[in-house]
Amino acid sequence: MNIMEDVAHKLGVEIGEIFGINFGDGKYKFENGDIWSWDNRYEIWKPVLYDTVAKLLNGRYEIRKIDNTHTSRCTGVEDVKEGQKIYPFCEDPYVSPYDSELEFNEFTDEKVKNDWERAIEIYKRLAKAASELNTEPIDWNKEQKKWYICCGRDNYLVCDCVYQGADGGRIYFTSSQAARKAIEIVGKDDLLWLFIEFEPYKGYYPSTASVSKKENKID
Repeated sequence: MNIMEDVAHKLGVEIGEIFGINFGDGKYKFENGDIWSWDNRYEIWKPVLYDTVAKLLNGRYEIRKIDNTHTSRCTGVEDVKEGQKIYPFCEDPYVSPYDSELEFNEFTDEKVKNDWERAIEIYKRLAKAASELNTEPIDWNKEQKKWYICCGRDNYLVCDCVYQGADGGRIYFTSSQAARKAIEIVGKDDLLWLFIEFEPYKGYYPSTASVSKKENKID
């Protein structure tokens, strides 16, 4: 038996099992013949001094068990674990009876689910505006100005255009006038929320973005 396997066995943990020590919030594990600690700053596992092993073995440090169901990233769209709460579109939340992948309309975070519902609703209104305002189909096989709405500096809405190339996440218009009219139809506040604040999963932004309270300018 590898010496570290023997040490882990004596301390009551499995190889690869993440555990704590009776001080602080650090995470540790025995693996690949070493003991490792989690470095939050660089998001890596790094080996720790064997002095830590000695203190564990002589009782100066004690192992603190961690509920490892909570050590994985909680994004709102991760695979679901047995007993985890699921939030579907337009339905009541329920508890998953087993480990599984989420369905297309399910999330593990209520706010992420609500944000997706709002984003889809805004996006559909933008598409509806384009369907009513565009004077011809968007054609990527010919020289055609294709206008879209985006967010410029200082949280201003901007109408820009391309001739070639596409972004599947955008709705395109056949004129700048149509794109500007769509802003009026859909609403500046909703579009700014979609472009700036919509967080498709937890951790998408380092912190919650805030929309400028200035008067929204359209370029």
